[in-house]
Amino acid sequence: MTSADPLAGRPAGHLVGRSAGGPDGDRRTRPRALRAVEVIDMDERADERATAEVARLFEIVGREGEAIGQLDGCVSLLRDVQQAKAELGRLTPTQLRAGLRYRQALLRADTA
Repeated sequence: MTSADPLAGRPAGHLVGRSAGGPDGDRRTRPRALRAVEVIDMDERADERATAEVARLFEIVGREGEAIGQLDGCVSLLRDVQQAKAELGRLTPTQLRAGLRYRQALLRADTA
């Protein structure tokens, strides 16, 4: 009686290995079963990760006031910018050129 290849058509790693358990040395070992202790341990680790995630989320939520304050400051600055642009739009070209020359002189004095 010829034996076919026991691994033919099976995915790699399907069998853990062989041991010399039987008279012909062809007993296949099976992956060991999970013990209840291991399952509980994995659940506890998952709970710890979930607890840490909840704490991280509360930390983010706790920064809501800070975010609103920053946003309020940004909106206020944006309003100031828009108002300045509108005022510049009402000036004559002569006033704009004079203002630019004055600003350039200030910038040069700051870098000197």
